[in-house]
Amino acid sequence: IYFGIMILFHYFSTILRSPGVALPTVSSLATEGKSCHTKENQSDGGISNVINDSKIDVHAETSLTITKNSSIEKSQEWNSIDGRGGCCFLEPKLDIAAERRLVAMHNEIGQINCNEKEEGSNDDSNSSCWYYPSPQPSFCDKCQIMRPPRCHHCSRCNRCVLQMDHHCIWMNNCIGYNNYRTFVLTIAYLVAGCWYGVALLFPSFWSIMQDQIRTHGFKFLYENKTGMLDLPPPWVMWEQIRTNGSMDPDVVIKMVLLFLCGIGSLLTGFLWNHLGYITSGKTTLEQSVWRSIHRSLQCQGADTLGKVATNSAYFKMKTPPINLFDQGWYANLEQTFGKNIFALFLPISVSPPAPYITNPN
Repeated sequence: IYFGIMILFHYFSTILRSPGVALPTVSSLATEGKSCHTKENQSDGGISNVINDSKIDVHAETSLTITKNSSIEKSQEWNSIDGRGGCCFLEPKLDIAAERRLVAMHNEIGQINCNEKEEGSNDDSNSSCWYYPSPQPSFCDKCQIMRPPRCHHCSRCNRCVLQMDHHCIWMNNCIGYNNYRTFVLTIAYLVAGCWYGVALLFPSFWSIMQDQIRTHGFKFLYENKTGMLDLPPPWVMWEQIRTNGSMDPDVVIKMVLLFLCGIGSLLTGFLWNHLGYITSGKTTLEQSVWRSIHRSLQCQGADTLGKVATNSAYFKMKTPPINLFDQGWYANLEQTFGKNIFALFLPISVSPPAPYITNPN
């Protein structure tokens, strides 16, 4: 019961909680509104040439207001069909003020080295050191906004997600800064629940297998050719259910234990990978990109790539990158799960700590 409660709590917390989204600002909406208005005037057979600038400004401001209002209304109507969280009749709600606060916190770490170039900055292509993940803000061509460091655009959600890890189809939501903790805890309690079930069923399973081996001997394939567990074919199990209304308890134990072992092993490897990403101070997306960069550097060489990607300072650096977001394995775990260890074992909601970055100076 405990594992079931914790799994359901963290699962629904993940699917209903926003991952942290960089929403369009007033300036980006104004640019979009003026751009749309200009296109309409150009396609109007030259009539736009006789409209004065004051009227254009009025129409642009009106377009801005309409666009902004419609954008906010649309953001409040997220549903599970969009892949933006939720499940069936449970729809996610976006708190715009809360999202603005999260973006403001992440923008603070992006102010380092923005006003003045410092040694080791990504902007200095002649520097002998470079940073990955980048501590600098970036511009999203799709959302037309300046986004904080480590913020990436999700093509499935069509949103810029803060500290984006990946888009999870099982959670029907993006996994990012604001819901990564509950996502990892969902996996952790699923793993614990699976192996707990294996521990409960194993004595009965071992007794069944001993009787089977004692009676028929040890064989890899038995008479029905379904394997060492000697499980009946699906049509035989269906006939037993239709005739007797139940299945042989020994068959049920074998099937359930096999299922729990398979799911538990798969999720254990998945959890181990995420714990590795957390302790290294990277997300799944950042780790994947770094592997691609490292593989390209090994295969083609930094000099060759530097000629092809002349606009990227990354490929011009011959030294390993510096991760300004890495605090050490223990502090990285606290950055994700919080400092209160007891909160990990209770069904309570915990806000993620403020984003961390090391001052390169």
